[in-house]
Amino acid sequence: MNETVLGIIVGYAALGALLLVMCLETRFSAWLKTLAILVVAAFYFYTYDALLAALGWPTHAPIPSRFQLLSSWVNEPDKKTGEKGSIELWAVTLTEAGPARSPRAYRLAYDEQLHQQLDEANRQLRNGLIQVGRAEPMGEDAELPDSARFADVRQRIEFADLPDPELPEK
Repeated sequence: MNETVLGIIVGYAALGALLLVMCLETRFSAWLKTLAILVVAAFYFYTYDALLAALGWPTHAPIPSRFQLLSSWVNEPDKKTGEKGSIELWAVTLTEAGPARSPRAYRLAYDEQLHQQLDEANRQLRNGLIQVGRAEPMGEDAELPDSARFADVRQRIEFADLPDPELPEK
């Protein structure tokens, strides 16, 4: 647990103690006390959601347009339980300035086509070939199953081997 998370926990504990004192020791009206309790409770849930991304949990944000695939995990849909399934990628964003400093985990809705592409990409990774992915936004009228929609953006994702570097001539 890092200092940021510890600071937020201590801050909310102090806020909870102040709220308790306000509710027990003041003569504020009951509706004001209730409103204060509801606002603080809403912030607990909001902060919890925001902290998941900070603690390394996969994000639902769109995948960057260029990235290096490090690993993936596929949870196939289960018809018995009704679970929809998901695909998680661990990737490093690639920019003109070079790769990002640290990888990021992304969670996508399960898509059979993407699952097949990831199987092939993982096979290439095991063979020592670095895999580069491209994610392109798709138009709203594009033919794509609902399961491939995530983060309010439709994306087409493709994988390829990292090209050989261009070395300067001698």
